[in-house]
This record gives sequence, structure tokens and C-alpha cells, in this order.
Amino acid sequence: MRITTQMLNETSRKAGVPVHTTSMLSYVFNKDKTNALPFERNLGGEMDTSLRQQNYEKQEDMAKHLKTIAEELAADGDKSIYDSDGTAESKEALEKKVQELVKHYNEVLNTFSGSSDLLNNFYKDSLKSLVEEHEKQLEAIGITADKNGKLMVNERKLAAAEQSAVRQALAGKDGFADTLVFLSGKIADYAASNQKSVGNLYRQDGSESSALQYTKSRYNAWG
Repeated sequence: MRITTQMLNETSRKAGVPVHTTSMLSYVFNKDKTNALPFERNLGGEMDTSLRQQNYEKQEDMAKHLKTIAEELAADGDKSIYDSDGTAESKEALEKKVQELVKHYNEVLNTFSGSSDLLNNFYKDSLKSLVEEHEKQLEAIGITADKNGKLMVNERKLAAAEQSAVRQALAGKDGFADTLVFLSGKIADYAASNQKSVGNLYRQDGSESSALQYTKSRYNAWG
């Protein structure tokens, strides 16, 4: 069966992942087949298996932290962070939680830097597209993105924002935080699976295993 961009985009929609300009299909046929991040190689240019695993562990840990914060800000029912008494202390607690969300978002985004891994790039662009989709609501509470997708918080604007505006920008089903819960969970799962697979793909000296060599030969045979 022929896979089209439309089919992949529809799959993304059903999964809750925002569809972005650069589709997943383009990654599938990307000519650059290297999957290593720059910091995954040692000075000799060989793959450092232990360092590679450490980086995936770090990515998983960061994604889990992001998911935890996003879950708190996505909740919109009774006893949620928005269901407070309206005191200065409760408002300050909400502001700190939003700042934590931005901090962890940027940390996760940074783990994709320099990667040409198919799914890592897909998740990176999905995060950026999510921000673009909710740009106006986020900007209303002081959250903006730079040209690289990194989020920034205008603390004065956030402090001046009504709690209802923060709720509107972040909470609710299929809202910014809710979709972020989904994406961060997928990123954490992928990082965890990569940790397990690294040992099977590379020997302790960093050289490629026979299994990886065979896989690459089959992959390159596509043309």
C-alpha cells in the first residue's frame, strides 16, 4: 500500500499530534540517514554506547518531568490548580507552575538539538507546531517563542494575567497542556526504548553490531 502525506497527517490528527508544514513523510525519505546526536560520539568519532544511553536517560527524565507539570496545568475540574481561593499565594503558585512548564519544555526541546533521528525530529516539530497553534492564547499570558522554538516568559505580563486567561490558554481537553501531556509521554517512551536498543546496535567499543550493519544495508538498498 502506498503511504501518502495525507495518510500520515490524518494519523497524526487521530493521535492528537498537531500536523505541521514539514510532514513525517519527509523524514521517512530524508537522505540523511545518520541517527546520532553530536554529543553521542567520542573524540575518535566512534559511537560511545554508555554516553548514548546516558543521554537517552536524560531525555526520558526531562520528558517525564514535563508530562507531570503539563498534567497539573491540563486539569480543569474541581481541586485543580485553577480551583483556588484567589489569594495572592495561590496566584503566585500558578505562575510558578507555568514557569516550570516553560523551563521543562525548553529542556526537552534542547534534547533534540542536532538530531536527524526520524521520530526525534517529528516530536520536535510537533512541539513547535503545538506552540504555533496556541500562539495567541499563550502570548496573552506572556509566553512567546523565539525563532528556534524556545519558549520565553514575560513575568510581568504573566503576573498581570487573569487566572481565567491562564486557564483558557493551557487547560481543558485537547488544549495546550493536554496535548503536551500526550507528546511528552511519547517522547519519554521513545527515549526509554532507545536506551534498550542501543546495547543491541553497538558494541562496547562503539563499533556497529552485525545487526545494525544488516539493517543499514537493507535500509540503503531502497535507493
